[in-house]
Amino acid sequence: MAYSTLAGRLKRLIASFRQHGFGHVLEVLRQSCVRQAYARTPHGLPERSDFLRSFAALQSSSESVVHHLMLTSRRLLMPWMEEDHGVRQQLLSTRSLDEFRKDADLIASGRFTGLGVGIVEPSGKFDWYRDYVSGKVWPLQSFHQIRFLQGDGADIKYPWELSRMYWIGWLGLARSVEQPSADNDPRAESFKDLIDDWRESNPINIGPNWAMPMEVGIRGFWLVMGAAFFGDSETLSDEWWGDYYRLLWGHGNYLDNNLEYFPNLTNHYIANCFGLLTVGALFIETGKGKRWFDKGKKRLAKELFRQVTEDGVHYERSVSYHALVLEMYLIALIVAERVGQPFNPNEKLQVSRMAAFLRDCIPPGKATAPQLGDSDDGVILRLSSRQELYNYCGLLALAERALGIDIERKEAKISNHPSLQERDEHNLPLHLLFGNKERKAPSQPRSRLYAEGGFASLRNHYFFLFVDVGPIGLHGNNDTLSFTLHSSDGRAWFVDPGTGCYTRDESLRNQLRSTSAHNTPFIDGREIARFAGLWRVESDRTQLKIIKSNLDVASGTEETPLVLEAEHRAYTKLPKGGLIVQRRWEMRGRFLEISDRIVGSGFHNVSIGFTIPGEIELTQLDAMNLEMRSNDPEAKGYLHFSCSKELNLLESFYSPAYGLLLPATRIEITNDGEAPLEIAYFCQLVSDHEE
Repeated sequence: MAYSTLAGRLKRLIASFRQHGFGHVLEVLRQSCVRQAYARTPHGLPERSDFLRSFAALQSSSESVVHHLMLTSRRLLMPWMEEDHGVRQQLLSTRSLDEFRKDADLIASGRFTGLGVGIVEPSGKFDWYRDYVSGKVWPLQSFHQIRFLQGDGADIKYPWELSRMYWIGWLGLARSVEQPSADNDPRAESFKDLIDDWRESNPINIGPNWAMPMEVGIRGFWLVMGAAFFGDSETLSDEWWGDYYRLLWGHGNYLDNNLEYFPNLTNHYIANCFGLLTVGALFIETGKGKRWFDKGKKRLAKELFRQVTEDGVHYERSVSYHALVLEMYLIALIVAERVGQPFNPNEKLQVSRMAAFLRDCIPPGKATAPQLGDSDDGVILRLSSRQELYNYCGLLALAERALGIDIERKEAKISNHPSLQERDEHNLPLHLLFGNKERKAPSQPRSRLYAEGGFASLRNHYFFLFVDVGPIGLHGNNDTLSFTLHSSDGRAWFVDPGTGCYTRDESLRNQLRSTSAHNTPFIDGREIARFAGLWRVESDRTQLKIIKSNLDVASGTEETPLVLEAEHRAYTKLPKGGLIVQRRWEMRGRFLEISDRIVGSGFHNVSIGFTIPGEIELTQLDAMNLEMRSNDPEAKGYLHFSCSKELNLLESFYSPAYGLLLPATRIEITNDGEAPLEIAYFCQLVSDHEE
């Protein structure tokens, strides 16, 4: 994505030089020249004859090339399709035949659900250029002329989401469990119709679906999956497949020339390299394919140590984006292994650290992961329209199998963690890429401080607390010292406000990433960092410091409570006097104590809020005490919340998924007074029989 001003470019180049050195800046400039040269030159798909000549070793006949590429796609992604006939039952163990059929019927009839919106096209044909919420249709222009940050309330993520082509998997999985005959293959027909319509509407390098290389990379992966799912269909001719593979070749060539190599390298660049590796692996017998694979793999390996901290956290500081990056690396590891050119042990170890961090983010029970940082429902293996996108149990099962090792298995402090037990509905990614393979018992999550990554996980038999104790990050929010809280049965008591949207509503976007929306102190009406656009901040002055942590030795019992204490300095330049914000968490059995110390001088307005999801019913007992109960009739007990200051309850909302807003209640505590000051909060889980 291009930067908006020359001043912005120069500023980031200088910062990039200081952080990464002159070689990185030179590569930024070189890749910019490559992208500009590609944009200036018309590009089409290779002629059929030229494409076939690339496969000289296969005698270049259309039939032999098509058959070879089908077998290659299956060997890379779904080898079980050729060798393991028990997988159909494994797939059916994850959900019913009717559920597989519903997803396939959905997309085949012109319906698609994503990003909080249900699309319905009665004709069965999608408008691939349309934001179905705002109604905006992007023009039929060259990809580099497409503009999508116009402030007009449109969100280009909606056409992009549809064009990522997850629906190839919905059709392919239904076909896999239905076992079609040679003269009756309706899922292949639907696949053909959708691909033909997309290809006709999206000629190479034209329109919004070629405007973002990240999207091309993810779509490239799914097109390879399409070959594996449908390559044996007698409904689809060799000529049709020849055009299909030429389209895939065009994706590889585009990615080769449009890497999002900017001063700040992000998940976008990883997606470019992921797509390049996957498409290159399919065409690896050709000179270009081999070069694409090698280039993608080499650059992915480098980013493992540039974008991921030593303790395994993706540096953009978003749990959701971390999971997306991990998913791309896991698939890349699988593909590279099957090509015969695996990543080295140190690289695999770094991926295992990423998986360990994600494991430690997962609440007990069936709860979804906290959404600290931005979250836009990003996923690669979206295998159902109803998939729980923030439940990462399936991704962790895939990680344990792909890495061939337990995820940093260590002695667990908790003997049973329900969220990671065998749950068939979350094993679909594992069965899809590995077939009828037995899953090992999962390693257990634990309390841990990720000091470099800037997060902490505290858990005992009663609570799971997840805390932001790091800088803001490229996909972080103004949420330093904010946290989420679950109980051991998976009930969410305090939640992150979520993301809501990016470009649809600038006011909503900034509201949900603001300090005042999070579970952290908000002082004198000032953000901990001023926003610069929809994703960046002008300057991060938090200077986060860990004061105390015993997470590596304590278990959270009455005898050995878990303690974490941290501070930030974002408010040291306030006009009324500089302040340091300190927060302390202590977890001991059924009790959680949180205390805020505002250190400094001057008269200040201090506001602290906590977001409670709508399914929690609150009863205010007095000015400083609440009873919090889940509206789930199966839930046992309640949470007693008390505060050392008077509290108020306000109607609010939060965003558990992109494009979705749900009711919430906001606990607000305000204090006008001289610093220093201290406010304490107490949470106690109470059993019904203890009342």
